[in-house]
Amino acid sequence: MPVNKNRDSIEILAKILSIANPEAKITQILYRANLSYSLLQKYLGILIENELLKKDGNVFYRTQKGLDFVAKYTELKGLLNSRKETMKKPNSA
Repeated sequence: MPVNKNRDSIEILAKILSIANPEAKITQILYRANLSYSLLQKYLGILIENELLKKDGNVFYRTQKGLDFVAKYTELKGLLNSRKETMKKPNSA
């Protein structure tokens, strides 16, 4: 997946949850999500607070709620991408 400088918060949250599949250390998440340490701390806090991710020592685990989030995000992204493709096609009339 290419690095996109204009990622939104939802995309970043989904990326972190995808990396923590089923678990990941903070350094793995930091590098694979391509985030600064301070931004990563912010997003990890959001995910833990919303019970999408849990922490045990130095390891982060995706919860069932986190798994559901990633599945719904992927589904929505697929729907939006298919809609974009439909809009790009020229009319045949």
